Amino acid sequence: MRAAAGTGTVENQFALKLAKQLDAGLNAHAYIVESAEKRGKIDHLKQNSRYIWVENDLDYPRKYKKDIALARDPQRAVDASERNGLQGIILGLDHTYGYELNPFDDFADHKLRTQLQNSMRSVHLAGSQGNKDESGHGLVDLEDRAFWEFIDYLKGLEFAEPLRFCLDITPYAMRKMTQSQQLDYMKQLVKKLRD
Repeated sequence: MRAAAGTGTVENQFALKLAKQLDAGLNAHAYIVESAEKRGKIDHLKQNSRYIWVENDLDYPRKYKKDIALARDPQRAVDASERNGLQGIILGLDHTYGYELNPFDDFADHKLRTQLQNSMRSVHLAGSQGNKDESGHGLVDLEDRAFWEFIDYLKGLEFAEPLRFCLDITPYAMRKMTQSQQLDYMKQLVKKLRD
């Protein structure tokens, strides 16, 4: 079981106590881990969770592309995980697409690609055509060529641990579908991810 760690969770005793009671792992964005590190709270996080996975993500929306790329840099998540003896990272593909970046760029550098293969535990997924209003958390189109090419690329890589795909789609993206259509969509999507 995993529990997401959002802003302020480092000090949120209820969330940490719940994670400990459920023997859950925590997802934490890189800036949260860095904040815990500065405050000397990493051991506190570790003692209350089975594992901690670090996601590369923004701590607040950026306007300029160079600032966006720096803030969501996967190297930052890898470094935060390694420095603090954490158990791996989550690649935020949803955020990559939300800011119209190319996910293949994260794997272009041989050193970083090797680090990602050793430390990636999960990928947060959303469609490459996500509406800006959805912050990159739009539906995955079953014919979304850019998305599926990247998924096929990931499936062709060797990872140190089994890689998990985690849908990070806003419920608002499905609001025009009936419950039956939503269920059919999810079944088709999961089947295609597994193939």
